[in-house]
Amino acid sequence: MQYYTEAISKKEHEIYYSNRKSASPSLADIHTVGAQVYIDLKRFEEAIEDCDKAIAVNKVWLKAYIRKAIAHRESF
Repeated sequence: MQYYTEAISKKEHEIYYSNRKSASPSLADIHTVGAQVYIDLKRFEEAIEDCDKAIAVNKVWLKAYIRKAIAHRESF
């Protein structure tokens, strides 16, 4: 998990600084993939946080909303 977190952090900075003027679907996708990993690990709060990050980057990224709903549903 440590390597995943480090890779996400590095990729976030790389994408953010190379695409400052436009939303980056690839960064949103990275966060939604991370959210799925957290859902699989039953770490629902962290999955929701990753979905929120994806939505912050790209407000129309449907996959983030779907995974956020799944994480909310599974957390009960």
